Amino acid sequence: MGLIERLAEQAKKNPKRIVFPEGDNPEIAAAASALEKDGVVKPIVLRTSPLTLALSPKGEGFEKSSPSPKGEENKGVASPLAGEGKGGGVEVINPGKDAERLVRFSEIYAQKHQTSLKIAERLCRRSIFFGAMMVATGEADGMVAGIDAATAIVLQCAGLAIGLAPGISIP
Repeated sequence: MGLIERLAEQAKKNPKRIVFPEGDNPEIAAAASALEKDGVVKPIVLRTSPLTLALSPKGEGFEKSSPSPKGEENKGVASPLAGEGKGGGVEVINPGKDAERLVRFSEIYAQKHQTSLKIAERLCRRSIFFGAMMVATGEADGMVAGIDAATAIVLQCAGLAIGLAPGISIP
């Protein structure tokens, strides 16, 4: 058994909630779906697509489906998608439409950094920053990002939202 297989087996014993803020990317959707199906993580996918999402028939990511029977779009409410995975589905959140989290994250950030609520809200509307705030508030155990966003942006958002570990500084 190789290193990757050993790490996957260890992760399956206590799957963590991992947020994927670049969920509009099909590769991220496929990876999150596969990780959930294998029981490695409990993925939280952030998407800005206004359509209701569903797992593809093959379980290889998401496909766009028609809006719900009432004609409602995804309101940003965290809703597990139907799936074959052990965790009961992939949680999908639209950061721009999840008003409760957006307000809460903005207030937390504004208070922590002594900045205006308006600035905090503008930051929290960004998927990468929203994901980092999920980690900062304990709603997620970790975040995987950088397929679309530059590494510097990911690190900047994580640094602002989460901060550095005690005793760690950057030059």
